[in-house]
Amino acid sequence: MIIMSDPGPFAWPVYLDKHKIPDKVFAQAYAALSEIERSWIKKNIAQLYALAPANTKEQTSTDTQWTCGLHSTTRTRPRDWGILLLDASCSGPAWTVAAILPALTSGVRHILAVFLNQIVPSSHLLAAVELCGVDTVCCLRRKKIITLLEDLTGFSTQGVVLNPDNSFPGPLLPNSWQETMVVWQPAPPRRMGIWSEATHQWDWPTLVWNHPNLNLEIWGTGPKKLPPGCTRMSGNWSVFCSQSYRVLGVPDLRLPEIREQRCELILTPGQEGCWYWPDLTPQWFQTRQSTLETNHTLTAQ
Repeated sequence: MIIMSDPGPFAWPVYLDKHKIPDKVFAQAYAALSEIERSWIKKNIAQLYALAPANTKEQTSTDTQWTCGLHSTTRTRPRDWGILLLDASCSGPAWTVAAILPALTSGVRHILAVFLNQIVPSSHLLAAVELCGVDTVCCLRRKKIITLLEDLTGFSTQGVVLNPDNSFPGPLLPNSWQETMVVWQPAPPRRMGIWSEATHQWDWPTLVWNHPNLNLEIWGTGPKKLPPGCTRMSGNWSVFCSQSYRVLGVPDLRLPEIREQRCELILTPGQEGCWYWPDLTPQWFQTRQSTLETNHTLTAQ
């Protein structure tokens, strides 16, 4: 039996309270970042608000009268809760923000961020979560996460579990749980191909701290001293274009030559601290209910 922390229609189980990251830790993390680093996180947030505008509707309903005598009604509403699973040792701020914001703008009211294995997250990651406005952030072990998800099946609510960097590998939900929640768990990219035509064309430090889960493979004219997480590659533009990258970093003037590449995301200089999940659409954060009725007025004619 779950003891609720407030008498409202939904609240996180009270046992999460002792696993919450204290406010002072967030304050320290925020203070540890430079103004430039904070501005990168805020830029990513602002762009994602543009890409996923806020939903201000509590519920939408569409009624259709069909000539065959069918009357259909479709209702959509935001899911009640969302859980974001993160690996404190490798999750990146840019990826994290890009997973949180669509949930917020879609109208999901209760969002919980969970860091696995009780490792203290980086200041960049904590500040990113805080700047997104997530109020409930915990550190939990795998067994406790399973317990939490199992407990949530006891509510008459609908939720979504976000696992952007596959920090919780393997099947996450038994079939019996899938009536109350869905899981967005992409196969995340592990490398990014970057074409550089000048030593300082890219903001290399920002790329590194925002994307620690990616191996940055640098082609062309890169920095003389490679930052951690970067690999220097050899080959000309044609060789670079022949590679199979899911994520690319390309100068603006080269975009016309690269648009036909079958990749998921292309970043240009000035977007080093940003990210976007193209398949994390609003549908992940909505429930749909359809009703089919017989239009007796038409069938009687």
